[in-house]
Amino acid sequence: MVLVLFLLAIIFIISLIIEVLLLSEIKIYTKNFTVYNLLFTQFKYNYEIEIRLYLCGKFPYFEYNTNKNKAKNSKLYKKLKDVSKKKNIIKDLYVFDTINYLKPKIESLNMNLQIGTSNAANTAYTVATISAVMSILFSYFTENKNSINYHVVPLYNGNNTFNLSFNSIISIKMVHIISMICIILQKRRDDKHERASNRRSYANSYE
Repeated sequence: MVLVLFLLAIIFIISLIIEVLLLSEIKIYTKNFTVYNLLFTQFKYNYEIEIRLYLCGKFPYFEYNTNKNKAKNSKLYKKLKDVSKKKNIIKDLYVFDTINYLKPKIESLNMNLQIGTSNAANTAYTVATISAVMSILFSYFTENKNSINYHVVPLYNGNNTFNLSFNSIISIKMVHIISMICIILQKRRDDKHERASNRRSYANSYE
């Protein structure tokens, strides 16, 4: 009887955790994110990131803060760096599919981008192109256009310059993250089975 109650308690706890995760939403607060350089030589950057988990998008129950220095010294950063050297993470994560699965939403954005090139005409064309692309992207990833504020400023100083700074809030539902993980794992299994099948077919052709 005690064992049955213990098992039921475990099942209840696991079910509760799953239910909380499915109803949760992750919000990523990016603060004072800056990327800058002169003459397109070496980019320098700085940032602060705050990650919060909300139940039903309203009740916070988890919070994690990091910044450039803290992230570089973390074990997770070092592990990801080692993994990235061994395999092509971009290819494995199917970047465009991943974004589609996650369905991220930009809740708030304040951005300032300054671009300059050695040629005034190229600067004007580059700024116009980037502005058009940003307008399309932001309209796709946000439900409230009034929460998006961005400026793309041309610098006609004759130098190749890139300065970017922004603060943002991006929200992603946990159910989409779980769905994405399941899909990627399934794709990896399918790829392994396909490679194994091709190897067997190749070996049989020489028997």
